[in-house]
Amino acid sequence: MSKKILIVCYYFPPSTLVAGRRWAKFAKYLSKSGYDIFVVAAKSETKIGLWDEDVSAFKNNITYLDPKIKPKFYFKKKIEYPLSIIDKVRFKLSYYSFLVWRFFMKGFFYDPSIGCNRSLKSAILSIKNEQKIDAIIVSGGPFRWCYYVSKIVSDHLKTLPLIIDLRDFWANGSPMQNLSPEKVRQEKYFEEYSLSKATVILTVNELIAAYISNTYPKLSSKISVIPHAFDEEDFKYASNRVGESNLMSINLAYAGSLYPKMEFAIALLKELLIALREKRYKASVYFFTSSSDYSNLFENEIKDSVIYKPLLKPTELFETLSRNIDVVLQPRASVMLEENFKSSKFYEQIALRKPILYIGIPSELSDYYQNNKLGYALTSSSDVERISDEIINNLSTKIIPDKTFDLSVFTFEKQVRKISRILETLISANQSQFYVNKKTT
Repeated sequence: MSKKILIVCYYFPPSTLVAGRRWAKFAKYLSKSGYDIFVVAAKSETKIGLWDEDVSAFKNNITYLDPKIKPKFYFKKKIEYPLSIIDKVRFKLSYYSFLVWRFFMKGFFYDPSIGCNRSLKSAILSIKNEQKIDAIIVSGGPFRWCYYVSKIVSDHLKTLPLIIDLRDFWANGSPMQNLSPEKVRQEKYFEEYSLSKATVILTVNELIAAYISNTYPKLSSKISVIPHAFDEEDFKYASNRVGESNLMSINLAYAGSLYPKMEFAIALLKELLIALREKRYKASVYFFTSSSDYSNLFENEIKDSVIYKPLLKPTELFETLSRNIDVVLQPRASVMLEENFKSSKFYEQIALRKPILYIGIPSELSDYYQNNKLGYALTSSSDVERISDEIINNLSTKIIPDKTFDLSVFTFEKQVRKISRILETLISANQSQFYVNKKTT
């Protein structure tokens, strides 16, 4: 009999946010491994997503909740000036209402999952009763989502194995840095309570695992690191063949969200474009993204060399990048610890077998790319001349990246084998305990 797994993930296809990609892919390969997959997610305004095909096998088992519960405040809307008297009154009343709401709201008050607890409880208990679920996996952030699920399991499903998957830092994450000490303390409570109720804690990297171990030593034995990965099926149309390059033209590209605090990386990229132009190379940058953020930082002679394009589905994106791009970009935000995170793009870019240009403050990632001959690290203005020369030389030598670098450990299929072993252990132990309890009653 196949095992039934309930995945509770706020962002999930058709949402195009990358936060939904991780468990869309894991669910896909768990389903291929014989598990029956059920999902509870927040309803997305997007109708057609980037990873819809990955969840097609169990799309009828996905329950979407309406997250539009938090109040919307008039003062946050884009307002045309000058304001009328009525608009000014509405603006002030809205602003003061927000201050009152924020005062009484515990923890991180911008968490989009706040208020979903009742609908979440109803959905989880309904699916559990109808399907006899064997284990629950909840992924955060948003993190109030994790707290709600851990509370539901603790109060109503005590014997069910609970796996909490942390994609980012929680109570010590960068979004919490602007909160008052009291709000941070409250968020810390949500974190500690949730993790204490988990049977297993998954994290995407050793940094988060170390934080949990140091902060909650008693939970250390629960932690397993399951990193992001790449899906080999997304690269089925990508070409790894080394083609003829236009030796006087260099195309660079970045695909994904442009995050806050990337100004330093964008400034270095701008310097690199100017340096390549001064060496009489036609250098163009393509941003495949959902916004035009930072476009104002490219001006004058290089403005026309920076092109913003819409996001593409993975197979189409990687085919395009593999055939038309010389260097893929990895600009990093200057955020505490996060410059060391191996994001989903980290693995996908390596799988492209294209030179990777890391741009940002020095980090473990910049060292990783260089030490493994996967690309270059542009970490200061003093690097610009050297990096531009290395990129130009590589157009003909093509020694970067190292084509012998082993990609097999970075696949979703490989990581799902680890998750499957964890699930089998938990489910087997839970069933054994069930029979022990049954014999003693």
